[in-house]
Amino acid sequence: MEIITFSTVKGGIGKTTLSYNYAEYLAHQGHKVLLLDFDEQSSLSRIYDVTDQEGTAADILDVDNSDGSTVKIHHVKDNIDLIGGSTRLDTVQSRINDNPQKNMLLFLWLNKHYDRYNLDQYDYMIIDTHPDVQTATKNAIIVSDAVLSPVIPNQMSYDSIVEFSTRVEKLKNEAIDYTTGETFVKAKFFYLANEIRRNYGLSQDFLKMVEKEREEGVNWLAIIPEREIFNRSTSYKVSVAEMQEYAKINNADLPEEKRSNPEFMKMKRYFDQQKPQFYEEINEVFAEITKAV
Repeated sequence: MEIITFSTVKGGIGKTTLSYNYAEYLAHQGHKVLLLDFDEQSSLSRIYDVTDQEGTAADILDVDNSDGSTVKIHHVKDNIDLIGGSTRLDTVQSRINDNPQKNMLLFLWLNKHYDRYNLDQYDYMIIDTHPDVQTATKNAIIVSDAVLSPVIPNQMSYDSIVEFSTRVEKLKNEAIDYTTGETFVKAKFFYLANEIRRNYGLSQDFLKMVEKEREEGVNWLAIIPEREIFNRSTSYKVSVAEMQEYAKINNADLPEEKRSNPEFMKMKRYFDQQKPQFYEEINEVFAEITKAV
């Protein structure tokens, strides 16, 4: 199982939107995906209408009150399961602050419950995190094979790269396997240039900087275009990959419950109006990410 975390210290840059749409892309490619909502805002869980506050991601960290066996895995869609987020995650993180193993709890949970939850069935685990590098995010980074950090073309977002990198380096030095002297943080780290408007001055300047840093060895992985379709995907609770599939279906061939639903048919008109190259452009970005990680 490949574990990929979306993480940043700056909010409002499309992290959850990318987590959601990338997971759905993988599922539509035939991969089985387990989503872990490690953000107390639980935006990812709400997209799938999972609001159950029992057996959430918080129970993985709440070792004083749970052995981790109560965690629920919700089957939310073909090829996609979800461990829901919790509004009490912030409280749990504060409670375990003095636990010397606080940053290793997800690592320990995965090892202990791998067979119980049949985690071997999944090709990917995608973890959405809060925009910080606190305990839950540190746990996610430690177990990850790759960490993807979106950056948008404004100064505050770009400046956050330094803060994020500094905190990751600190974590690498903290999370040491004392039997080998090596860090538990093995992930490859990549930055994603997100919400790019290629004909817009700020985006053009930003892309020049990205290309310069690529030449210097900075891991800028993908350039993701600004598209209203991403915002619609979370608003409609229909991923870009799913929109593309619906756009291929004639209205007459839709199931009756869809055809008779005015709200869905309004969304369907939007799916149909999108240029096919928009869908393919996004597919190519996600394929590029998959190849790299």
